[in-house]
Amino acid sequence: MDSVTPTTGIVNADIEAQACLHGAHVGSNVVYVDSIEYAAAVADKTQAALASAGESVASASRKSGIPRSTLDRKFNSGKGIQALNVRELYDLAKVAGTSASALATVYALPAEDKKDAAA
Repeated sequence: MDSVTPTTGIVNADIEAQACLHGAHVGSNVVYVDSIEYAAAVADKTQAALASAGESVASASRKSGIPRSTLDRKFNSGKGIQALNVRELYDLAKVAGTSASALATVYALPAEDKKDAAA
């Protein structure tokens, strides 16, 4: 009998499905995104969303339960060295009245990829 645990099988199937989706979606238009630039863009977008919702870093800290020193470090670390984790992003999105997905979407698809994705 196979010694692979059910969890491993699910993870492997999920990875294969993601690879298949990425291959179908990306096609020949591969865009490379630097993770540090992405983290900085997400932090900037999160700060802007909080400001638009009338929330300061201090009030976002109180409402989200994330220590202010953590938010200061992640918002001001310079070039995204300290990225927001998924839990922090989710909690801050709630405070800002938006979704974590909206905050994490910082790069738009090129127009031709949007047509392909809609089809």
